[in-house]
Amino acid sequence: MASEISGAAGTFVGNARRFRPRRFAGLLLAAPAIAYLALFFVLPMAEVIGRSLAGSPLTSYEKVLTNGLYRGVFIQSASIALQVTVIDLIIAYPLAFYVTTLSRRARLVAFFFILLPFWSSQLVRTYAWTIILGRNGLINQLVLALGLVEEPLTLLNTRFAVLLGSAHVMLPFMVLPLYASMAKIDGDLLKAASLFGANGWNIFRRVHLPLCRSGIAAGATLVFILTLGSFTTAAVLGGGRVMMIALLIEQQVRTVVNWTMASALATVLLAVTIMLYWACDRVLRGRAVDES
Repeated sequence: MASEISGAAGTFVGNARRFRPRRFAGLLLAAPAIAYLALFFVLPMAEVIGRSLAGSPLTSYEKVLTNGLYRGVFIQSASIALQVTVIDLIIAYPLAFYVTTLSRRARLVAFFFILLPFWSSQLVRTYAWTIILGRNGLINQLVLALGLVEEPLTLLNTRFAVLLGSAHVMLPFMVLPLYASMAKIDGDLLKAASLFGANGWNIFRRVHLPLCRSGIAAGATLVFILTLGSFTTAAVLGGGRVMMIALLIEQQVRTVVNWTMASALATVLLAVTIMLYWACDRVLRGRAVDES
């Protein structure tokens, strides 16, 4: 018995000795990335948090949480982000499912078109919507030609334009996590449910949808967070009339020159983002436990 214990102890010590150089090598390889994040993310965020506490501590945060203007902008931003998330989920779910049914070559073609928007900047894609939604744009020309309206519709600088542009920009971020989740589903499970008498709706509701929970959580969190802090789409398509958090922060810096309030708004936005990420991580961990 003593010999077995000593042998196990010797094995553990040997493994630990071999593990230390590997751990040091991994840390050494990660050092440039850690230094980059510390220099260009951690230190600037520490500066932002420090500026938000300038003057009377927590005064700026009290205004952010109690002032009707700031609270209204946060609510409107969250509302737009939620609507964009729902729109993209409705569009991306059947699209991701369709891609999983394609052959390997057709799937590559589908991914080419899904990833094609990333080949151009978000600013270019957003300005393209100004041409489509303008008074002389494609939509207005179509409805005027069909005789549906007598005067051009006001589509730009509206909440509708921001929703439409944001949903278009964020759609790939919803499709990719959903596809990754659906690709792991065993097709035999769906066939088995059908053989046991389940109709299409029950197969979707009780088999396919629960198995895609991790993809839905990841995609929804990603789209919501990116839309919540989006600046370009709201600035170009909203024209300053649809106020969102990023626009309010930019206004506080450039127009009001109130760095303290701008820093407080950015810190609150960061805190909301971290909480959303934590909630998504809890959902994904729970999914992993259920699968195990």
